Amino acid sequence: MSARFAWAFTAVAVVVFLLAARALNPLCLKLAPLALGVIFFYSYTKRFTTFAHLVLGLSLGIAPAAAWIAVTGSLDWRILLLTAAVTFWTAGFDIIYSCQDYEFDQTEGLFSLPRRFGISGALWIARVFHVTMIACLGALAFSFSLGWLSVAGIGAVVYCFI
Repeated sequence: MSARFAWAFTAVAVVVFLLAARALNPLCLKLAPLALGVIFFYSYTKRFTTFAHLVLGLSLGIAPAAAWIAVTGSLDWRILLLTAAVTFWTAGFDIIYSCQDYEFDQTEGLFSLPRRFGISGALWIARVFHVTMIACLGALAFSFSLGWLSVAGIGAVVYCFI
């Protein structure tokens, strides 16, 4: 794939994204550049920050809030708990995944939590992120009064992590 094709494809995708946001509602259109900024910013984060894993998590984590805004035209603070849960879940798994890139990151001078804290330290951080995700899911279930079935679902998630 040529660089010219990649730039053209990206430009078309951005225009389609902005047109879709405009078609949904005014708040979606206002926030669309922010969403694009987070996604484009992620691509460069391993070059200057150890927290690239959290930026990737946020790139995916904003999806539930974006869907909420698309459907309702407004933002309810409670849905940010789901945004946080997805952010920490994704970041935790990205840390685990990046452990296999430890040597490459070190050789290339890239930043990552495994490179900074070692593989063992990074895996502990991933655990903390996943526990945080479970806490966010619990707070989400409580804030929306989702009942016993959601608690059972969270229990199943905890069981899978043990």
